[in-house]
Amino acid sequence: MFNAMRKKSGWAIVIVTIYFISTLSLAFSSNTSADIIIVEDWIVTGEEHYDNETYIVNQDIVVQDGGKLYLDNVTIKFNAGGNGVYGFMVQAGGELYTRYCNITTNHPELDEAGNYYFEIYGSARLDRTVIERMTYNFQGGLEIYSDNVIVSNCTIRGGPGQGIYCDGTSPQIADTRVTNCADGVAIVNSASPIIIRCNLSWNGNGIDCDYFSDITIENSTISENGGDGLQIIESFATILNSTIFNNGHQGGMGVLSWTGATTTLVNCTLYGNTDGDYAYDPGSQIIVQNWLDLSVIDNASSPIPNANVTARDINGDIEWEGGTDDYGQALVPLTNFILGK
Repeated sequence: MFNAMRKKSGWAIVIVTIYFISTLSLAFSSNTSADIIIVEDWIVTGEEHYDNETYIVNQDIVVQDGGKLYLDNVTIKFNAGGNGVYGFMVQAGGELYTRYCNITTNHPELDEAGNYYFEIYGSARLDRTVIERMTYNFQGGLEIYSDNVIVSNCTIRGGPGQGIYCDGTSPQIADTRVTNCADGVAIVNSASPIIIRCNLSWNGNGIDCDYFSDITIENSTISENGGDGLQIIESFATILNSTIFNNGHQGGMGVLSWTGATTTLVNCTLYGNTDGDYAYDPGSQIIVQNWLDLSVIDNASSPIPNANVTARDINGDIEWEGGTDDYGQALVPLTNFILGK
């Protein structure tokens, strides 16, 4: 059970008490501009659906084991009561689904004191959702402690801690922007997230990957961050078809590979990073691979399968030899070098 106060214009306040019976889905009335105030913990134990409403939440939202919470075009504003005192938790066995939602603080004027926590131990599908002003207490940001999490087409911004924090898990993050956070994405404790078509900009570091983790980044842009674009420590990182530029506004590299890290970049573009595009310590390495996708054709512009291809450097020395496939195409490495180790 939770109590709700619907705040209308003028002085009238109506008190509404909702009793949850069994696992039936109950929803508040729609088509109104009034906010719904949740004055005590919002505990989800069954399946609940809500849409087209704004909720001001005074305490916690907790999706318990067996609970399923569906939010569609919903705004949630936390009266946090202090930095990270209250917030959103999906417990192990709980499920959260959001679409076209906005999750934020109700007190942006309080700086960090108005922030809330957001922790996922169960499963979640966050789609086309804006999440902003998360706490910096604990780890901060959208904290993911479960493999069964997909974040897609979201915007995560304005957190004094990390935008997304992955601890020992393998979530999928796609088509998402993380901006104006202390760090964009933090990966620790053997986590192995996949990040695809994302934009990480105007954070501290774009990505921090540490403690034996293994991250894959594809078709993404990492730019305009104050520190390093990517900081890989005691971990593995594979970056494919991505652009890393203009990082290090307060001093930093495009890619920093440190303390036994291995960072592999394939078909990536790096430029304009303040302290250089690459840096590594003696125990780490950076592998750079760029490829030219070419076709061999005859005078009639028809592809020539199984043709011999030789690539030479400016001095005429052979750098690569191979052949075309059945379609007359070949992938030729333009640059293939290893820094470190």
